[in-house]
Amino acid sequence: MDTTQTTVDVDAIVASLPADWQLPARQYLAAYAAAVTDAERDEIKREVVNATVREGRNRSFCTEADRALTSAFGPSGTDCDRCGSDVWFDSDGYDCRGHRTRMFGPDGFDSDGRDKDGFDREGYDASGYNRERRDREGFDTSGRDAGGFSRQGFDRDGYTAEGFDRRGFDRDGYNADGFNAYGYNREHVDKDGRSEFRFNLDGYDSDGYGREGYNREGLDREGFNYDGYGADGFNRDGFDRLGYGRDGLDTNGRQRYRFDQNGWDAEGYNRYGEDREGYSRSYHEDNGTTPRQS
Repeated sequence: MDTTQTTVDVDAIVASLPADWQLPARQYLAAYAAAVTDAERDEIKREVVNATVREGRNRSFCTEADRALTSAFGPSGTDCDRCGSDVWFDSDGYDCRGHRTRMFGPDGFDSDGRDKDGFDREGYDASGYNRERRDREGFDTSGRDAGGFSRQGFDRDGYTAEGFDRRGFDRDGYNADGFNAYGYNREHVDKDGRSEFRFNLDGYDSDGYGREGYNREGLDREGFNYDGYGADGFNRDGFDRLGYGRDGLDTNGRQRYRFDQNGWDAEGYNRYGEDREGYSRSYHEDNGTTPRQS
């Protein structure tokens, strides 16, 4: 190991600094001179540089700080685009004036953990993509994986790896159960065994139902229209469009004809479930209150 140390004029270096920073500077340099190993000197040098650069930044004696560090350790060998050559930077990569440079460690990574090309230790850049331009989940910049599928699992034609589109139909127009949008399989038969080719020129079969399953009155085979209501106005669950059953009760057992001539029921709610001040039934239930009655 080469133990030769460069002789420096400590008094001259210290004298170039502000008076109240001279004692700390002298102590740092003394510790550096007393160091035995290269590792010790490197550690003390890093402390000296960090302390001097940061103190110079805080107290605006940057020129003096750079000059003192160069006198003590020689040229920094680092340039600043805005400040010139041989500028000193702290371990965070900032010089005395607050400018930043990328300083790389022995492993080739800077203080932000990125190499000269901007990739971190895992191989991803600031945008989250690796050198193959794929993110950590394997998707490229257009949002597709190596197989060409999107994050939602669809290829460029809109089909999944299993071959189905967003509606659940394959490229031939059949779903997982083997039926198309009209309810027919590849043999042109529906789930009830009826042929697709049973319709007359008007589009109705012998039972009077069209391809979508509705008759001329707009009712399906169960007697319900497109909205799901039968000819009597009730749906499959037995409720009309206002939410009342054939017995005149809603799902909560409240009477259809419980409102007075002004539109209020005995509890103080109107047909929309609001009280006179506009509060809902759930509001009162949550707060343990009751509607104003008049």
